Amino acid sequence: MPRISKVQQSDVFDAANRLREEGFNPTVRAIRELIGGATVIVTQHLKEWRKLHPIVEEGAEVDPVTASISELYDRLVEKATEALSEKAAEHDKELEEAAVLLEAEEFVLEEAKQKTESAMNEVRKQQLLIDTLKSELDQANRDAAESQAEKRAQTVELAHFKEKSEDLQWSLKQEQIRVKELEGKIEALGREHAGRLAELTELVQKIDSQSSQRQSPESTNGNQ
Repeated sequence: MPRISKVQQSDVFDAANRLREEGFNPTVRAIRELIGGATVIVTQHLKEWRKLHPIVEEGAEVDPVTASISELYDRLVEKATEALSEKAAEHDKELEEAAVLLEAEEFVLEEAKQKTESAMNEVRKQQLLIDTLKSELDQANRDAAESQAEKRAQTVELAHFKEKSEDLQWSLKQEQIRVKELEGKIEALGREHAGRLAELTELVQKIDSQSSQRQSPESTNGNQ
């Protein structure tokens, strides 16, 4: 019989019947050599077959030594299978517990992942805010620098205007001094001219008086 990748109960029953028909005692080892399969699976199915076939058929020749060895082998296999089953059950329990722990850890990891993503989002927001504030600060620094430059330019211009104002004030004072000097000169000239005018007026009056006196005798003599 060809080996079967996935042994079913019917496969074990067929193999056991064939071995019985050929005069061999169906054992786990014999069936596995015939069709393959896992020891645990073959053992379970062979138990069911033996329940249905408890007596060896008439005419079947079975070697007592072989039968004893086979039975001993089967008992050992059964005990090993039971031990394996118990171990498998314990292992399954451990696997279930591990699965529960794994699920809990996955839940914790998922929650931690969500918190991490939330924290990362908050960090990105804070970074965006920092970048915005930095940009505003840079702009403020540029504005301050420009303002300082304008202030320095205005200071220079103010100093220039102040210097010109001082020059103009000095020139004005000089002009005021000159005006006062001219006023003094004009006043002196006025006084001088007034004196001369008074002298001329007095002179004219004298001349008029003398002329009048001269004319009076002449007029008297003419009348005579």
